[in-house]
Amino acid sequence: MREILFRAKNLIGEWVYGYYLQRNGNHYINDDLIDLNTLGQYTGLKDKNDNKIFEGDILAKVYSNDVVDEEDNRIVEYTTDSITNCGCCNDVIAYGYDFSDFAYIGNTVIIGNIYDEIEVVEK
Repeated sequence: MREILFRAKNLIGEWVYGYYLQRNGNHYINDDLIDLNTLGQYTGLKDKNDNKIFEGDILAKVYSNDVVDEEDNRIVEYTTDSITNCGCCNDVIAYGYDFSDFAYIGNTVIIGNIYDEIEVVEK
């Protein structure tokens, strides 16, 4: 069974990890009030360095000689649409339909996320 885990930035801009909940119109991870625009769920997958991959992460391809190609990167997004999971998408790796056996994952490292790495996202 997949670990259910969320992350988001709290109101002072620090990443917090844990359980997500909504109470009285506010959004929290554990007891931290969060910026809902930065909320992402753990995909259940890890990169080549055993780091947990979350929605919003930016993954770069790693070649067999351990060279990281930061130009060949993808943003992790959630979808249940099988068409977007074919591997031909421009800048997105989608999960939710059949992401667990997507060949790109085993040869990637997390190089940032869409919330902190604006220059990578705007390439």
